[in-house]
Amino acid sequence: MAHDRVMDGGEGVVSRIAYLMTFVDNVPTEDDWLGPRELERQASLKVPKRRREWRLGRWIAKRVLRSWRHNVPRSRLEIVPADDGAPEAFEGERRLPIALSITHRSNVAVCAVADEVCRLGCDLEVLEPRSELFVNDFFTEAERTAVRSAAPAARDWLACLIWSAKESALKALRTGLRRDTRTVEVEIPSAEHNLLMPDAQD
Repeated sequence: MAHDRVMDGGEGVVSRIAYLMTFVDNVPTEDDWLGPRELERQASLKVPKRRREWRLGRWIAKRVLRSWRHNVPRSRLEIVPADDGAPEAFEGERRLPIALSITHRSNVAVCAVADEVCRLGCDLEVLEPRSELFVNDFFTEAERTAVRSAAPAARDWLACLIWSAKESALKALRTGLRRDTRTVEVEIPSAEHNLLMPDAQD
């Protein structure tokens, strides 16, 4: 089920956000939900894993788009990459005024959509160890300090959180990883940071 969050609907403010998660096994095996441009794109994907991930992303995007376009057949809703690679939603030949972001990892996908007045990015990651080399290469000095200052049990979680936030921000900026990840910085709120600090009182 898509989750909708209603916010202040003033000028330039997002009035609605919806997001949905699904698993690769939920994607239909047939192609009748794909539009003409999507069928053309799918035909060009020769690597099974890449095709499977692409279909997963399109399926979840169309499901959450139905929150906006209730009665539109899925085959008329197409997800087409813009010149910068960011996904855009179309109904037939008309681009919809909707911000859209898709992410997938390990056979799971999430899609978030919102009014076009906002920039939107989402990311899905597996919680796994991040090496010191990874942190040094992709994190800012402040982010590296935050990870090193965290309690040992929380370091992998914090590194994963920072990385996912960076990926989300770069998607919202419509650059993705073409842009240096150190040009955006994730700030950890003080209350959250205190929870991650080693126990000084023990």
